[in-house]
Amino acid sequence: MKHAAGLELLQAACSGDACKTQTLLSASQVQSYINYTDVKGRTPLYKAASQGDTLIVAQLIAAHSNVDLTKTTDGTTPLFIAAQNGHASVARMLIEARCNVDHALKKNGATPLHVAAVEGHADVIKQLIAARCNVDPQAKIGHTPLHCAAGYGHAVVTKQLIAARCRVDIQDKDGCTPFFIAAQQGHADIVEQLINAR
Repeated sequence: MKHAAGLELLQAACSGDACKTQTLLSASQVQSYINYTDVKGRTPLYKAASQGDTLIVAQLIAAHSNVDLTKTTDGTTPLFIAAQNGHASVARMLIEARCNVDHALKKNGATPLHVAAVEGHADVIKQLIAARCNVDPQAKIGHTPLHCAAGYGHAVVTKQLIAARCRVDIQDKDGCTPFFIAAQQGHADIVEQLINAR
């Protein structure tokens, strides 16, 4: 019964069926399956967050879904996938539900701030900085979110990180700073920002 209800909830979240989701969340046994996972370790909240479905995310949070549960092989959380996909409204909802904004992936040490910087999602960056995330986390290769923004040419994100007082001189494991990476990639506007931030 719990397996069947959990699978139904997961399918409802995947398909964006808010009515079915609410019906399943109204059952007395909901806590026994609210965090049900598929074979890849993704919960209903994870699936809704990945799709930017604010209504279903709100329903699941209100029903006390675990906002930090990670059973995926790499440790991806609902916040991480929302940040990666640029869903700033979902990120805000998860942050307000007190998720861990600095949770790092097992495989490479990347945080939601890293992935938002890679993708250039300025609205997500704004939410994470407002939540007082660590602006200088280093992934396993030593990259900070500033390295990511500088390398991918995201000038707006670079400006946000500098304004949040990130360290502009951190070196990765190869000794490269964000300045070096931006120069190497030919991002003159970011090079200028980094010179002015020194």
